[in-house]
Amino acid sequence: GVIVGVADNGDVEIRDLSRGDLVSRRSLKTSRVVAIALDGVSQRIAWMDDGGKISAEGTPNSLNGRPGDRTLVWDSDAGVIAVREEGVLVGWNPDTNDIRQLASDIPQPIQVLKLKRTPRTLICIAGNQQQVVLVISLSPDFASYSFRLTGPRIVDGDADLETHRLFLLTLDAQLKVID
Repeated sequence: GVIVGVADNGDVEIRDLSRGDLVSRRSLKTSRVVAIALDGVSQRIAWMDDGGKISAEGTPNSLNGRPGDRTLVWDSDAGVIAVREEGVLVGWNPDTNDIRQLASDIPQPIQVLKLKRTPRTLICIAGNQQQVVLVISLSPDFASYSFRLTGPRIVDGDADLETHRLFLLTLDAQLKVID
């Protein structure tokens, strides 16, 4: 695996997680990056600036994301996954500018946006007081589902898709396990 870091001036480093070795260094030619995502196949980078504009290396196309959100993921098939201005979660192909709607009425802010590789699934947790938890299948063979939660704010989450368990970490340091 790799980790991607971006400096205030838009300089990016990609490092190997196991050894810390530098894999790549380049500049995004922007200085207001609030979110970044790496396509694991092409090693291209997508980013969001502080105004919500989402861009990607190698194309002049852009997408109007939701200002205030600070997370993106890049799935090699679905594209760059983000929330648009109107609260719709989308997969955006930066090369063709095609957009695929994944979910609507996503509250602000996005707390968690994680991509699971096997099966290809997206975990999205959004909102502050009443939060929405979405588990969205990016594979045709699996179902998607969502539910609302109240209580302490969820700050992180993950899933074990083999056992169908969802793990949610709350602001008060509680771990909720949902079957």
